[in-house]
Amino acid sequence: MDDHEKTRDQLLSELQQTRKLLAELAAKEQPLEIARKELQERSSVQNELSAMCFAAIGHLDGGKIKWLNDAARRILGFENEEDYLGISIREFFESEEEYERVGKILYGGVGPGQYSDVETTLVRHNGSLLHARIRFEISDPTNPSKGTVATFSEVVDRSGAEEALKESEERYRVLSQEALIGIYIHQDGKFVYVNDHLARLLGRSAEEMLGKEFWEFVLAEDRGLVRERGLARSMGKTVEPHYQFRAICKNGETRLLEVFATTIRYGGRSANMGNVLDVTRRNWAEEALRQSEQKYRLIFENSPLGIFHFDSQGVITACNENFVRIIGSSKEVLVGLDMFRNLKDKRMLTEIKNALRGEEGRYEGYYASVTADKVTPVRCYFRRLESEHGSLMGGIGIVEDVTERKKFELELEAETERLRVTLGSIGDGVISTDTGGRVALINNVAEHLTGWSHREALGKRLRQVFKVINEKTRMRCEDPVEKVVRTGKVIGLANHTILVSKDGSERIIADSGAPIRDKEGKIIGVVIVFRDVTEKQKIENELIRMEKLESVGILAGGIAHDFNNILTVILGNVTLAKLFCKPGEKVHYRLSEAEKAVMRAQDLTRQLLTFAKGGTPVKATASIADIVKESCAFALTGSNVKFEARFAEDLWNAEVDKGQISQVINNLIINAGQAMPMGGKIKITASNQIIPEGSPGRKPGKFIKITIKDEGSGIPKEHLLRIFDPYFTTKSDGTGLGLATSYSIIKKHDGMIDVDSRLGKGTTFSLYLPASGQTKLESQDGSDYIFTGSGKVLLMDDEENILELAGEMLAILGFEVVMAKDGAEAVELFRSHFDSPNPFTLVIMDLTVPGGLGGAEAIKLLLEIDPNVKAIVSSGYCNDPVMAQYERYGFSGVVVKPYNVRELSNVLAKVLAHVRANSPRVVTA
Repeated sequence: MDDHEKTRDQLLSELQQTRKLLAELAAKEQPLEIARKELQERSSVQNELSAMCFAAIGHLDGGKIKWLNDAARRILGFENEEDYLGISIREFFESEEEYERVGKILYGGVGPGQYSDVETTLVRHNGSLLHARIRFEISDPTNPSKGTVATFSEVVDRSGAEEALKESEERYRVLSQEALIGIYIHQDGKFVYVNDHLARLLGRSAEEMLGKEFWEFVLAEDRGLVRERGLARSMGKTVEPHYQFRAICKNGETRLLEVFATTIRYGGRSANMGNVLDVTRRNWAEEALRQSEQKYRLIFENSPLGIFHFDSQGVITACNENFVRIIGSSKEVLVGLDMFRNLKDKRMLTEIKNALRGEEGRYEGYYASVTADKVTPVRCYFRRLESEHGSLMGGIGIVEDVTERKKFELELEAETERLRVTLGSIGDGVISTDTGGRVALINNVAEHLTGWSHREALGKRLRQVFKVINEKTRMRCEDPVEKVVRTGKVIGLANHTILVSKDGSERIIADSGAPIRDKEGKIIGVVIVFRDVTEKQKIENELIRMEKLESVGILAGGIAHDFNNILTVILGNVTLAKLFCKPGEKVHYRLSEAEKAVMRAQDLTRQLLTFAKGGTPVKATASIADIVKESCAFALTGSNVKFEARFAEDLWNAEVDKGQISQVINNLIINAGQAMPMGGKIKITASNQIIPEGSPGRKPGKFIKITIKDEGSGIPKEHLLRIFDPYFTTKSDGTGLGLATSYSIIKKHDGMIDVDSRLGKGTTFSLYLPASGQTKLESQDGSDYIFTGSGKVLLMDDEENILELAGEMLAILGFEVVMAKDGAEAVELFRSHFDSPNPFTLVIMDLTVPGGLGGAEAIKLLLEIDPNVKAIVSSGYCNDPVMAQYERYGFSGVVVKPYNVRELSNVLAKVLAHVRANSPRVVTA
């Protein structure tokens, strides 16, 4: 029946039954809801754990992928879940064979509660290869049909990691042991680690220091400081990490050490670690620097000149009292003054900036102080200051107050003006101009010097006719007319002024300019007076150069004399020693080598002696051609430079010291070769030349002219006047003595030396040596015999070791020897033996005796006693006039120090008229 036909009671009964049924359904649903929520929570946790897991995990069912965690997706190269769901694992293997091999291992060994693993190579989603280890397990041991869980990871080379660890450990070990600083670890009051550097600093081994107290190695006075720092640090207190103390080395030596200490954890416990530097030498250096700075401060403050320092920005940083006095201000005002902003004198400011750029900064003039109302004539020098690394630190200025000098100069200028007006232009070039600088008059001398005739020059600007430049800078000089008109005073052009004539020739001139005034004193023109001083300048330069050489020569002569005395003892003892051994023995060979070395050292003394005052070459007739060829061949041995020599067929001989002239040629050839580092050719010529009387700057007579021309880079004009100066050189390793020595030698041969050079084209040296009237060349006796004789010899020398040595030589040669220490004693001994039955056969005397009677004076007294006395003079001054012309002074022979037995015996043989026919005893030396 339908609802309309049911009774009310029936409807109520159905409603109650429905409510009961709903209640029963609700009761059954509640556990299901709880289970569903737990499942959602577990799934969420599982997903979070899967995402956080570093291992790659996948769920397989039927050989196909059902799920991968984030790590697995990254390793296999998948971005989205859709990319891998349902893919067969067969696709991840390179071959079917590998798939079968891996499957048998994995699936064959998997059962409930079991797993199996294998290593294989997988193919990622992008095609790259992955070497992996795979592990299979049944996902639910109670229900194997639910599939398997695969975990896999990338296999890395562990041996590489272990090797890297070993390398790291070795690196830190080397850093510690080979460090240039000491390193230690101090724990529980003892050393637990000490590196080798620290042990070496203290003269010990690391093993000796391990387990020892720190204080055992600290000087007693410093132990308190070290103990206090160490204990405080071990207690956790904050302590200054950097301090110094004195340590005791094993040998008792004390070293100053600098420590940088800190607290570390070592072996799980607190410990002190320190780095140690040896600052002993640095401390000495700092003390030396402090003393140096103190000395500089004394010089700085007490200098009679004004001195100031400034930084790279032109700010004055320090000055002395004399600078304050000259400027007329105070230190408070001057220190901190910015010169670039405040200095009004533009010329001085330019010179200061030039100095900061490394150029020469000079200023001379009237300086108006910007800090005081004072004008002072000053002369200033400015110089750049650099650090040891070459970086700019600032500069230094030196200021001299020249008030008195300026006053004198003004007075002198006034007097000069009166004299010039009085004397006019007698013998000098004279040009007068109007105030605009146009030429109004030019005299004959000026026409000759400038190359302009009066007609050509009239009305021209002075700068066009009178072209003057600075000899050193080659810059044009200031117009003298403008300067005279501006100052109204007599002026003189600067030194080193060159007049360039119309044809381009150059002359060194001295000139002056003076205003021409009318009756009212108004300037109406300027007169320029000048003269050619080229020859005069050459003569002055020559005199100055000779004075320099003479000064150096005095010093060089003394050094060479003393050195020759030493060489005499060495050479004599060597040759005597050779007499006691046989040729061919090793000792004999070594002694011969030592003898050669002494003879090479003798060459050095001869170079020095060319400077000696009054030094005279020992001349003999020689062939210049032979000397040149031998010297060139020797000087160019092993170089890439060749020489071409041409000599006149009738070339005269010359009276020269062959050794000295060879030295000159050697010096010039070596210089020429060094001027051509890439190789080249040196052209040498020698010809006869007669210089007539009246030749400017030339001695008349017969000369042999030798020219040596190279193809090098040439010599700058500003250096030409200085190349013969002692110690002047442009080479980093040069001595500056080569050309000075050559100049001295040529002058002592009464010769001349000229030089001409063009930049980029080469240099030519011209030597002029007086010709000899002799055509026969002198030869030297090359005898190797040692002659013996008999008789009594009086030997005088102020050097006791030379007396002993020469006496032994004479004794070996068969002579009885009586010794004297100076000329006075020698004269008395000679006088007392003169009338005896056994008088002296021969006298050998040293030429010079410091503070006593030398041989040159003693021979005069001996000749008074016995006009026929046979005497030999000996000296290390081989270039002394007495040595060169001994017979003129009364001697019968000469022996030059250093000498050996053979040389002494040869001189004795000649003086005593021994000849080989006398059956000499021969001794090999």
